[in-house]
Formats: sequence, C-alpha cells, structure tokens
Amino acid sequence: MLNIKDNTIYLTRGDDAPISLALYTPDGKLFPVETIDDIDIIFSVRKKPMKQNTPPLIEKHFKLLKADGMQDAILQIEILEADTKFLKYGSYLYDVQYIYHGQAKSVITTVCKGDLELLSEIG
Repeated sequence: MLNIKDNTIYLTRGDDAPISLALYTPDGKLFPVETIDDIDIIFSVRKKPMKQNTPPLIEKHFKLLKADGMQDAILQIEILEADTKFLKYGSYLYDVQYIYHGQAKSVITTVCKGDLELLSEIG
C-alpha cells in the first residue's frame, strides 16, 4: 500500500512504490526539460529522530525522465521491495534533493521532505 498525504508517505514494508514528482523552478514554473541532463536527484531516508551525520538507510540516485513531446520534467522515484524489507516498522524521515550542475558551480536544492511511515504487512 502506498499513500501520500501532506508530504507524509505511508508505505507497507516490502512493497514496491513508484512515486511521480513534478519539479518546479523557484519562481513556480515547471522545470524546463532542456536542462534535465545537468540534474541529479537524490532520495534519502533516515531513522527518526535523526542524529547529526547519520548515514541514510536508503539513498537512491535518479535522473529526470522525459517522454517524446513532453514539456515538463517528471521525477520517477522507485522504492523497491528490497529497500524496506529489512527495516523496522515505524517513522522515518525522507527528503528529495536535486543537484544542478551549472557552468559556474553545482547547486543543491531540497525539493521536498517529510515523514515516511513504514507500515506492517498482513502476511
């Protein structure tokens, strides 16, 4: 089961969960597709409460996707069964960051963050 409400992800442990996320520029426009080759996306999950310099329990790196004729950049986050299978049930923290590799320097921006509630499976 996958449910997202108010930046909280509710996920049954061991389930596959594809999550689509549209990216916006700081001025509120959808991210233009011509820049997506310069962007890396990082999805991270850490135990709650988080201690400083705690390594993530899940860290996945992605590229933005675009289909033929698509005008906007869409991020497809794939949480797989193996990512959560051995985690304990309970509350975790997640964030999604993009790293734009510009000509002068790289810029890291947090796109969203929130709680990830890992729920028990029935069988």
